[in-house]
This record gives sequence, structure tokens and C-alpha cells, in this order.
Amino acid sequence: MAPQRLYSLDALRGIAALAVVFSHWPHFFYNGTEPGALERQALPLYLLFAPFYENGWLGVDLFFCLSGFVFYWLYSGVVASRAISGRDFLVLRFSRLYPLHLVTLLAVALGQALMLRASGSYFVYPHNDGYHFLLNVFFAPAWGLEQGYSFNAPVWSVSVEVLLYACFFALCRLLPVRAAVLAAAAAAGLLLVASGNLPLGRGIAGFFVGGLTCLGYRHIVAQQRAAAVARWLPWLAAALWLLIPLATAWLAAPWYLRYLGALLVFAATIPSLALLETRGTPLARRAAWLGDISYASYLLHFPLQLAAVGLASALGLGREAFYSPWTLAAFIAVLLTASLASHRYFEMPAQRALRKRGLTYAFL
Repeated sequence: MAPQRLYSLDALRGIAALAVVFSHWPHFFYNGTEPGALERQALPLYLLFAPFYENGWLGVDLFFCLSGFVFYWLYSGVVASRAISGRDFLVLRFSRLYPLHLVTLLAVALGQALMLRASGSYFVYPHNDGYHFLLNVFFAPAWGLEQGYSFNAPVWSVSVEVLLYACFFALCRLLPVRAAVLAAAAAAGLLLVASGNLPLGRGIAGFFVGGLTCLGYRHIVAQQRAAAVARWLPWLAAALWLLIPLATAWLAAPWYLRYLGALLVFAATIPSLALLETRGTPLARRAAWLGDISYASYLLHFPLQLAAVGLASALGLGREAFYSPWTLAAFIAVLLTASLASHRYFEMPAQRALRKRGLTYAFL
């Protein structure tokens, strides 16, 4: 039987969030909204964290794959059977995502206004006007209506996920939950990526690749083959983690080949971890808290970067301070502490309050 919670996937989601944080560390060397001079190999603890600095942007695609797996694992049945209404599904997702999004949006709006006043330029993301503020208020900064990145720009992936949730709900209601349907949706996402529509394309492709891996996982469990497949699939996933980065580096591969390779790695890794836990192997139970705070660490890291740059300027520190491992350690410590506090004392209470007022279906 499948476990009630897959702790390893929670931990993996938390690691993906931190990978994105590392990939955004070069923000500290921007001159206003333009990249400044940067010695990449001098970044803090570069030899240890080079994969995150160079390819941490793929953590977003891991988010999408994990979301697809989890949504098809937990919710496809109740949506397809009409055991939950569209209204209640909306309340569930809104209550989880919107409160922290709104708070970080307002924080960044204030921070960017102060930055503009102090330095004459915004920090990293340039489109901080009324129009883009409204797009962010309605969770739409990455729906194709925008002129570029704005405000708390990492929220673009959450904006895309909001559309993915609507697509997921519609597909589960209108079509059978079949591999062919999900494969067609993933292929459509890859076509969008190839045509240059990266935000929507990456979201659609990753989400439905994750959904496909969930269907494979469920089939293996239903056939009582979890133990047998778990003997070899994790080894295949481990080999892909080693071979694909080496191959793409050797070929000096462009980003889209690294992206496709990453999707393949994720498609092998996620069911591998799920199957190992299904057969009773305890994995990452003590690290699952990283997944609990992954949304907070993802949304809070840019506001904290904005605050850190302002603090460094007030103290008269140059940007070279952000090459220090101690600065990195302090930033990660503050981020994790703030994320834990946000999850426990703000996100969960706000979620419970909104669901108490808005739900007609007793579904948690």
C-alpha cells in the first residue's frame, strides 16, 4: 500500500527551493537592474555548491514535476469522481498560496520603492509599476500579459502553477485519467518551450511529466511490484544523475538540452523515492520539514536579498561582502528561520482561517 506521506519528496522539494536560492546569489552583484561584474568561481563555497549556482534554475522544473506527481497521487481521484467541487478546490489552493504571496508582494513593492529613492534604480527586476502590481495581485505575472519580470519575480512559477491547477481540474473532470492524455499535455508543453514560451511551456511539460510518473507509480503499486522495481529503478536514477550532467558539460550543451536531461532525471528520481518508501524504506523523515517550508523559502528569498543589499549599503559594505562564506551562511540561516516562522505562525493559521470560512467540503 502507498504510504500516507512521502517524506523524501517533501525533502526533495525543499532542496529544490534552496537550489533556486543559490542560483539567484548573483543578484547581489547587479548594478540596479543590470548584471554587474561577477567572478563566478569566487562565489561562496563554489566548489561545493557549483551545481546549484550553475543549474539551480532547474529546481523550478523539479517543483513542477513534484507538483504533477503529488496532485495526481492525492487529488485526481476525488476530482474525477466529483467528490470535490470546483469552488472548494479553488479555496484549498487559494488558502495555501495567496496569503504569503500577498505579503511578499507588498514587502517587495515597499523595498523597491525605497531602493529607487535611495539609488535611482530598482533592484534586479525592472517592471515595478501599477500595471504589473495588478498582474501580481491577480496571480498573473507570468500568463503572457507581462512585459518582463516584476516585484517578487520568483513567484512567476507559482503563477504558472495556478493555471496548471485549473488545467488539472478540467482534465480530471472531462477526460479519463490516462497516460495518453498526460503524455499529450506534456508534449504540448515541450512544443511551447520550443516555440519560446518558456514559463507556460516549462510548467505544462514538468507538471504532466510528473503526472505520468505518478500513474506509473500507481500501476506498479497496484500490481504489487513495488519491491521488485525498487531494486533497480533507484540505481537507474542515480546513474542518470551522474551521466547526464557529465554528458551535457562535455558537449557544452545549451540550456534546453540540460532542461530535457533534467526532466528525464526527475522522471526517474521521483518514482524511485516513492517506491523505496512504499516498500518500507525510511527516507528523509527528519528532513521533510524542508518541504514544509519550501514555499516560504522560495517566496521569501528575494525580499531578503533586497533587504540585505539595503543593509549592506547602509553599513557601507561593498558587494565583495557577498563573496564571503559567512555571508552565505548568515543569509541561509536567516532565510530558514524566517521560513519556519512564516510556515508555523502565518501560513498555516491563515490557511485554516480561510478554509474555515470558505470550504463546504471537509477535505484537508
